[in-house]
Amino acid sequence: MKLCNVIRSKNLLCNTRDITLEEQLIMILFTISHNAVNRQVQERFQHIGETISRHFNGVLQAILSLSTQYIRDPSINVPIEIANDTRKYSLVDAGYGNTPNYIAPYRGVRYHLREFARGSIGPQDAKELFNLRHSSLRNAIERVFGVIKNRFPILKNTSSHSFDTVTDVIIACCTLHNFIHSHYNGEDWIYEEYDIQYENQSSEQEDINEPNDNYSTDGRCREGNRMREAIANAMWDEYIIHTRRLRDRHEH
Repeated sequence: MKLCNVIRSKNLLCNTRDITLEEQLIMILFTISHNAVNRQVQERFQHIGETISRHFNGVLQAILSLSTQYIRDPSINVPIEIANDTRKYSLVDAGYGNTPNYIAPYRGVRYHLREFARGSIGPQDAKELFNLRHSSLRNAIERVFGVIKNRFPILKNTSSHSFDTVTDVIIACCTLHNFIHSHYNGEDWIYEEYDIQYENQSSEQEDINEPNDNYSTDGRCREGNRMREAIANAMWDEYIIHTRRLRDRHEH
């Protein structure tokens, strides 16, 4: 196991008198990948509860020691024009009000990626283009969270652990996820499995198709609407220029 070799080489853990490093790792992997409780791990590996808990915490701390190597600050890869942009906001779904800090999609306008799938008509105006790109970004973020939760079901139900342990487990799961992804050159079956599952499940339709957007008289909403309008129009102008260039290149 590559993970064993890394942990061993860094002297983070070693074999004990009764349990090898490999078994210690397998026990915690079994726990987080099956959301198993201590009793289930006892039955599976034939060790007493105290031993299970002690090694769980030991391996957890060893994996956390690797977190700085496998969880990187994304700011180091942010293009300079984005890093220096003073506009800071988060993308939210249609259930939130549109404000300068929380940008929601347009209501009553096509939004879900399936609505822009191959064979359908592309974005017809600035609002549709904005919604398409808003949906694409949201889909990418939700895909990552969905993949990690599918790989480590313990993240779907952490009620049996303390707050501090849950925090450590989340970081450990992200570290392990990135470790697997980086050591297998990005060829990770869990992404394909999630994509198939996502395609087969019924699309969760929000209230995005309600005809009237929320143009509230609230000042923050009005400011958010103006900001969204400016972003959408800038996107549309660039999109039109790019589309014309492609068309001209194709004609010549």
